[in-house]
Amino acid sequence: MTTFPELSVLMTVYNGEKFLSSTIKSVLNQSFKNYEFIIINDGSTDETQNILNSFSDQRIKIIHSEQHKGVALQKMELLKHAKAKLINFIDADDLIHQLKFEKQLKYLKNNPEIGLLGTSTIVINESGIKIKKLKIAASSERIKSIMLFRNYFINSSVIFRNHLLDDFNPENLFDFEEDYLFWWHIIKKSNAYNLNEYLTFYRYHNQSMTNRIKPLRYELDKKVYILLLKEIRIEASEHELELHYFLSQPDLIYSFFQLRQLLKWLYKIKKHCKKNGMANYKLTILNRWMKICFKSRNHLLRFIYSLTKFYKFI
Repeated sequence: MTTFPELSVLMTVYNGEKFLSSTIKSVLNQSFKNYEFIIINDGSTDETQNILNSFSDQRIKIIHSEQHKGVALQKMELLKHAKAKLINFIDADDLIHQLKFEKQLKYLKNNPEIGLLGTSTIVINESGIKIKKLKIAASSERIKSIMLFRNYFINSSVIFRNHLLDDFNPENLFDFEEDYLFWWHIIKKSNAYNLNEYLTFYRYHNQSMTNRIKPLRYELDKKVYILLLKEIRIEASEHELELHYFLSQPDLIYSFFQLRQLLKWLYKIKKHCKKNGMANYKLTILNRWMKICFKSRNHLLRFIYSLTKFYKFI
């Protein structure tokens, strides 16, 4: 009788020699043991393959790709090999707490309505030293409206139900934003949540994907925003996409003209959220508006202006 693992842990790695060994060890050290660990070496030219070969755990399956195809395509390939009903993608430079699988699988077993479950996260540097904590604790009901503006999940933290990606269209998939699109596809069909426990360690370093794609950030995010905004029947102009992107950036606001433009855009989103039955959108959009006001250089005027426009979001 063939027995299947309860969880498929999937990883794609490209020239990841620096952190790969510690990442793999953090997976193998889990208190929960009934999982498979499938790794695609995506055409690496460094010591990645030798590091992978140094592990002899029977749960590990290594697939070597001679050609570098990119993370998005390789994740779709990994899903074809996964045998379990639950999936956890792991980035090759992150770490996970030894109780992560145990706690998340217990929660998913007790809450079958949850199709995607992440965790709060500790950001670490190259040496594994804590930089900051990311408490990701919005209610399940608010997550979809938050995802209109940003990805609310840390990739390595997420465990999801495999069948929810069965009908995912790979034509909409592109590198560096694939997790955002995966999670959005899932939350359209199922509830999602983040455990308020720090079970994932996201590594931020000079060669991390977050840093490497900075020059391309707007163009990549724009592609995602176009797809997400269509869900609430908005065909966004280039100017509106620029405004939407600005909402996720730390840039300061120097004029009331900027404030008015952003206000107009958020009000349009609010109307479309209401018209299309988006749940719990008011608090999310109000939160965005208050963050905008606090990015204004003129503290007194921004406070007065924000109060005068508060009614638009309640």
